[in-house]
Amino acid sequence: MTYTEYEISSGRIVQNSSFIPSQRPDRAYLSGEYKQHLYIVDGKPSPRPSLLTSINKVAIENDGVDEILIQNIPESTLLTISGTGRDVNKYLVEDGEVRFSTLQEGTVLIQLELFPYLPTEFSINVY
Repeated sequence: MTYTEYEISSGRIVQNSSFIPSQRPDRAYLSGEYKQHLYIVDGKPSPRPSLLTSINKVAIENDGVDEILIQNIPESTLLTISGTGRDVNKYLVEDGEVRFSTLQEGTVLIQLELFPYLPTEFSINVY
């Protein structure tokens, strides 16, 4: 028998196990194995929704002026920017949109995370 452990407050799936881990007041368990694309609502597995963000383009010039615009980002979404020759930078989005330009050539990966939404990512070609 497999069990799925999840957080009661959010429905976030924590782990799948062949035994019930130690009882915690903030966790609950379901019989069966459920993956991370689901979360638990009213004790039942449900599909996690997708972010309804939009992006205006996925390729920009490396002139520091040409930019992408990502819109419809929910408040408190974690934005991660990484790519060739770049440090990983993380920001909380507070105003619903992000503009990005750069002087560095290469591929930039932009990831958006806010539970219960599924993580979303965009690959940007900077030429």
